[in-house]
Amino acid sequence: MGTLGGVYDIGINKDALTGREISAHSPRIMPQRFADVNARPGYVRLRGQESRTSLNKVSILARKLTSVHARITTKMEFVPPGPPAQRETDSLLRQHELH
Repeated sequence: MGTLGGVYDIGINKDALTGREISAHSPRIMPQRFADVNARPGYVRLRGQESRTSLNKVSILARKLTSVHARITTKMEFVPPGPPAQRETDSLLRQHELH
């Protein structure tokens, strides 16, 4: 894992689906504080910090695009904290907010 000008390389070597070599970067914050590549091989586990509009602690990994034409896909597994009934309610509320 290295750093260049406040940008940290998280050191991911292979894409879990395609097997292609990749790398991801995190601005300003060492990714060990919010990202774990060892808990589940082939995946990155992110822990949220402050809100997405925070100027201080945002959990973000980014990859520089090398073309103006790109196809980007993201898959996320998320289980909200709390009892199952509350998780279902929270999930429905989030879906409503997104539409």
